Amino acid sequence: MNLPAEPITIDGIAFVLILLVLPVVSYGTMAENELVWGFGLMLLLLGSLIPLVMEFWIREDEEE
Repeated sequence: MNLPAEPITIDGIAFVLILLVLPVVSYGTMAENELVWGFGLMLLLLGSLIPLVMEFWIREDEEE
């Protein structure tokens, strides 16, 4: 039984980034390492902005 494999989409990458936020921020907080904590917050920002950019910027170009 072969299931068709779809390539990873940009939205999938954003979802994975959002999933990584909690463990990274949690570890950075427990270890009192501001660099790791800040990296986790950067992942949150990046993972949150990717779908917005895809929706309003890139997909608008496809409609023209």
